[in-house]
Parts: sequence; C-alpha cells; structure tokens
Amino acid sequence: MIADLLETARRQYEETRKKQRLFTEGKYQAKSRDRKRRVIMKAEWLPQGPNSRFAVTNLSMNTQQAYEFYTERRGTCEARIDEFKNGLKADLLSCHRFFADELRLFLHMAAYWLVLRLREALAKTELASMQIQQLRLRLLKIGGQVIQSARRVWFRLASGCPWQDIFVLAHRRLQADFC
Repeated sequence: MIADLLETARRQYEETRKKQRLFTEGKYQAKSRDRKRRVIMKAEWLPQGPNSRFAVTNLSMNTQQAYEFYTERRGTCEARIDEFKNGLKADLLSCHRFFADELRLFLHMAAYWLVLRLREALAKTELASMQIQQLRLRLLKIGGQVIQSARRVWFRLASGCPWQDIFVLAHRRLQADFC
C-alpha cells in the first residue's frame, strides 16, 4: 500500500539530501474485521534509510494531522504511565489481598491527581515541566513541623528552603482553585 509513496520519498531525498515525510491514506480490511478501515500511512526517508508507519483511525481530520495526533498521544500516555509507576512507586502492590492492593492503587491515583494539580499551579515557573520524581524531591520532601491545637493545624516549613517562593506561589494558586 505504501510502496509508491516510499519510492517518491526516496527520490525526493536523493534530490535534496534532506529528510522527506509524505502522508497518504487508504482502506484496509483485516480478515478478522467486518469492514474496511481508514489507514493513515507515513512514508519517510532518512539518511539511515526508509521508515514507514501506519495508524488505523476513524478520525475525520487530514492524514498528517491524524498521524501526528496519534504519535503525540502515544508519547504523552507512555510518559504519564512512567511517571505514575516510577514517580509515585505505584507499581508496588505487594499485599496478599486484592482489596488491600486495590486501596493502595487508589491512594496512589489520588496522590498522582494531587501532584498533577500542583504541577498546574506551578505554570510559568521553573518547576512547571518537571517530572513527578524531581517535583517530589525539590518541593515536597522538605523539613517541617506540624503543630496541632484544638482549632487549628499549622505547618511550619524550614526557612532555608531554596524553593520557598515557588512553594508559596503554588499554595496561593491551589488555594484560589479549591476555595
């Protein structure tokens, strides 16, 4: 299905000596399917040689937009899964009972949601694009003291924290969002 387009990409590469990316689409029906599906095809020619990719879709956008939508989503999803597993140690489900592991996973998901809200609150700061592991180490793992009375709870954080201004900014933004 892609042979002609790949040949065109090769010829264009040989003329320009620059990477060539061409897109097309077609219909394909696997034996296990009841109907034909739209297939987006990318024919790319690089200094290393040919590179072809395919995506099956029902999106109505043009071929290049649809292909880039899927490739962007794939990278984003894999990064989020990696952050969830490694940044919050969410893959450590070692209890002997299913419901205990289910609760642990639920708590990890709640922590992940909170850290994502924190990252949103850090928009336009140097910490806005940090991975969860780095965010935890730099902003959340700091020395502090919790003092509780009958009516209040105080959090006293170390005054020597290098990220103190950003912590205060994030606190104000989160407070505005949730209150």
